[in-house]
Amino acid sequence: MQNINNNFLMSILVLIQFTFRLISVYLQKYVFYLNVQAYFICMWNIFYTFARMKKTNCIKKVIRCAALCAAALLVASCAEKPKSDNIIVHKRAKVQKKQTQAMSGYEDKRNVEWLGATYKVCVERKSDNTLPLTYEEQGNSYYDNRISVRVLRSDGSVFFERTFLKTDFTQYISDTYSKGALLGVVFDCVDGDALRFAASVGSPDKMSDEYEPLVVKISRLGALSVAKDTKLDTASEDELEDEDDGV
Repeated sequence: MQNINNNFLMSILVLIQFTFRLISVYLQKYVFYLNVQAYFICMWNIFYTFARMKKTNCIKKVIRCAALCAAALLVASCAEKPKSDNIIVHKRAKVQKKQTQAMSGYEDKRNVEWLGATYKVCVERKSDNTLPLTYEEQGNSYYDNRISVRVLRSDGSVFFERTFLKTDFTQYISDTYSKGALLGVVFDCVDGDALRFAASVGSPDKMSDEYEPLVVKISRLGALSVAKDTKLDTASEDELEDEDDGV
């Protein structure tokens, strides 16, 4: 009878040891990284020592304590870690705007055959920090430009001279480009009895292609006229019509 009790006790203790080892592996993997295995081995040696006692009451107490410890550790290991309701939002780095920039200047001089004589057309662009600032799509500011146009006769006398500002074209541009800069006034061609220039107002960023095209004409009497440039749109429509006729 004594041998049966001992064998039963040993079976229970082996089961408790196996439970402790499973819990220790779980704790080491998911909860903390202490040397839990060594701790439970030490506990097992203590239980095994008490298990060899001959008094049944002591043995029962040891088994009860071991079972309670195993149950407590199992509950602690299975408990979910508290979830935080805090949402981490990474602060976006502020895009620093650049200091006010100036567009590069340019100067163009060329001889033009017009009305049976040779004229010299001179165009010069310069930024002017006394004018209201202009802005590109990202909100960066630029100094606006002054553009001077001179048409000289063959003897050097002045046929036409004027300095253009963006305000000279305000009534011809849409609100989309109202904050843009005067980009250019460049000689285009001789158009009948007039000199034709291409003007533009738009984004001062040199990498942008946002602008309003305009046409400036100087008549043989020196009169000035300004209009929106619809030549590109008309050319596109004509090309489409030609393609349709070809089909």
